[in-house]
Amino acid sequence: MLYEIPGDYRGWVVVRFERADCPALPARGIFRVVSVSRSGNACTSSPLRVTYTRFEYVYQDGRRKFLPGTGGGDDSTEPMAYLLTYRAANNALIVFIGNKHELENSGPDPARAP
Repeated sequence: MLYEIPGDYRGWVVVRFERADCPALPARGIFRVVSVSRSGNACTSSPLRVTYTRFEYVYQDGRRKFLPGTGGGDDSTEPMAYLLTYRAANNALIVFIGNKHELENSGPDPARAP
């Protein structure tokens, strides 16, 4: 899965899977591509398939920047992708894009409600 995040976005990302009212994920090479909106949301009728996950910033001029993943122990000021949880009740994958300080001060994740 390739998650395309709008360039320099920081904050919560909520991706809802298996939604009949949303399009299937397109393929690009070996990846299924999830394009996240500027509001941090995405939805798809496709199921979540966890194999290899990659996060990238995508800028309006076409540039891309790899976002490393982390388990939460890094004190860098650079943004990272914190893959936090999958909520089966509403088929939502919850990710935070930012640094550890931003995550710690972001409040509860926005996908607690169905």
